[in-house]
This record gives sequence, C-alpha cells and structure tokens, in this order.
Amino acid sequence: MTSPKRILLVGLTCVDIISVAKEFPKEDSDQRALDYYWQRGGNASNSATVLSLLGANVECLSSLSNDPLYQFIKSNFKEYGVKTDHCPIHDSREMKNPTTVIILSDQSGSRTTLANTKDHIEVSSKDFEAVDLHLYRWIHFEGRRNCDEIKKMISRVREFNISLPELDHIIVSVELEKINRVYDLIIDQGDYVFISKDYAMEQGFTDKLSAVNGLISRCRPGSIIICPWAELGAAARSWSGEVHQCDAFSPGKIVDTLAAGDTFIAASILALNSGRSIQETLEFACRVAGTKCGMVGFKGLEGLQKLLS
Repeated sequence: MTSPKRILLVGLTCVDIISVAKEFPKEDSDQRALDYYWQRGGNASNSATVLSLLGANVECLSSLSNDPLYQFIKSNFKEYGVKTDHCPIHDSREMKNPTTVIILSDQSGSRTTLANTKDHIEVSSKDFEAVDLHLYRWIHFEGRRNCDEIKKMISRVREFNISLPELDHIIVSVELEKINRVYDLIIDQGDYVFISKDYAMEQGFTDKLSAVNGLISRCRPGSIIICPWAELGAAARSWSGEVHQCDAFSPGKIVDTLAAGDTFIAASILALNSGRSIQETLEFACRVAGTKCGMVGFKGLEGLQKLLS
C-alpha cells in the first residue's frame, strides 16, 4: 500500500528560546523565571509539527545552517516525524539558524517575541526546483520577504498542474501574517489564503467578517480566504460570496498562545485536505487551536484528528 501524498510547508524554521515568567517583567527589573526551554519554531515549521501530530504525511522546506543549532533542529524534526528531504543547508559562515527569544506570561498566557533573522537566507525558487512535485497533494507557502521568489515557486506548481486531471492538482495555500510586508505578489496566488488578524487590521479592517469580505477581491478567482481572529473565532469567504464563521474554543485557562495561529492553519489544511466543508474546517481548526492554547507546546494535540470522524 502506498503512503498518502505529502503536505509540504515552505517557510521559516528557527529555534525558540523560551522563558516563562510569573508575569511580563517591567523594564529594567529583575525577576526569576518559572521555567526555561528550547523548542523548534517558525510558522511553517510549527504548522508542519501540528500536521504530523494530526496524522498527516508532512514535510517542511526551510533554509537551514550547519551551525551548532542544526543538530537540535534536525533531531527535533525527526522526533515529530516531519520530513526535511529538500531543505538547503548553508555554511554557518554564510548564515546562522534564526533564533527567537520569547517571554511567556504565566499570568495571562501572552507571548512576547524578539526574532533574530538578520542574516537569514530565504528559500529560493532555485531551491524549489529540487522538489519532486509528484510527491505532494498540498503545498503551503508562508508569506515572507521573498514574495517574488514565492510567486515563482507557485508558478512552477501551476505549470505542473496543467498536465494532471483537475482532481489530482496540487492545492496551493498562502499565509499573510506579518505587518509591514507587501504581499501583493502572492495574495492572488493561493487556492486558499490565510490572513492574520494583525495583517487584516493593518489593511484597515476591524473584525474578521469585514476582513474576508474586503480582501476576497484581491484573491485568485475561485479561491477561499480564511481569517482567524484570536478569541473571537474565525471567518471565511469564498470567491462566489459564501461566508462562514465560527466561535473560538476556550480551553478554560490560557496557558501558552505561542503558535496558536500556526496550529489553526495546520488544522485547517488537514480538514480541507480530508474533504471537509469550510464550516467544518473552521470549527475543527478553532477547536484544535483553542486546545493548544491550554497547554505548553504541541504534544497534547496528537490524535485530535479523531474530531473529524
């Protein structure tokens, strides 16, 4: 029996250096940390982890460095069952693996991040040429600084799809999360477009419904736009005008909101790739993302794909 085709996530992998504080510290103060740990991070990397825990055959494509953090990253991908077959490995003199210092507040569950990606080399369209597209059913692109290169990668997927029956086409999704980024080159490239609350607010929208209604016209004909809005749930709109929304799922106590958005995207991709409707997808993704906010890390999400049964 052949294994199901893979889901590929293209974007950032970094190392998160996390300190848990009783409450967010005041500037120029001393406070003992309640806990301290490392974990593999980055939007694409986190979504790949969640998809693997939810039973998907998944791969992550990120630019990595052979610096001292490489073995930690490599072994952690392996621990979570995430393939990294096509990751370009750069010499540590050329770039170092990105790191993010994160303060988690035990009191509120908030997370404050300081990212260091100053010499990071993004995945290029040349790197993507080594990817055997026959292996994949879905490819997700995290919107980063290299939108021109992402567009070239997506063009390669579209050209590949021409030779296939429509039912066998590789599905393309894109994520627009960061503020102060110009995503015009890729917002119209995805079959599914995930937009963050922060990005939507930067575009002048004040709620999830106005965001999906206002931004769908910039998307690809036939596409669907999806917008999670933190504790206010999520909304989606199809190109044809069908609108869906759902409430957030509360885990009770908020413990760790780090990567809740990445978790939402992963759960959405799993549901859509399994043939679920948009409404079912929103409900499942909100449930999984909410559950994640009630725990540290991701391991407690394993097996939640049963909620789709």
